[in-house]
Amino acid sequence: MKQFAVYQAPGGGEFQAVKQGWSWPGLLFGGIWALSKKLWLWGFGVIGVGIILGILPESYSALDSLRRGFVFGSLFAFGYYGNQLREKNLVKRGYIHRAIIIAKTPGEAVMQYINAPEGDPHEAVHDLPAQR
Repeated sequence: MKQFAVYQAPGGGEFQAVKQGWSWPGLLFGGIWALSKKLWLWGFGVIGVGIILGILPESYSALDSLRRGFVFGSLFAFGYYGNQLREKNLVKRGYIHRAIIIAKTPGEAVMQYINAPEGDPHEAVHDLPAQR
């Protein structure tokens, strides 16, 4: 079981659940993962720098070390900070933090939040003041 922060779009719209802690997809897919989560600046920035470093001449061994360092560093950063970046981006886009849920998947976390009786304590739901 994992811990998820549940956010709701402005005006009572869609829900998003963000896993707390390490992001394996962020580690494995880096800039592509960032773009899939609407982290445009981070995704295009990392991919753009990667492309620039990739097209520079390979005649310098220091440049090769820089390339490797950038790739591994950016992937590690997305693994470590990716979910935090995603939460900040949701808040910036107007999403409202609704609850912390313990669930197996993001979809299950959202469903637990939606289906939890209002005002009724639920062991896996830690409600914040909100309207459903």
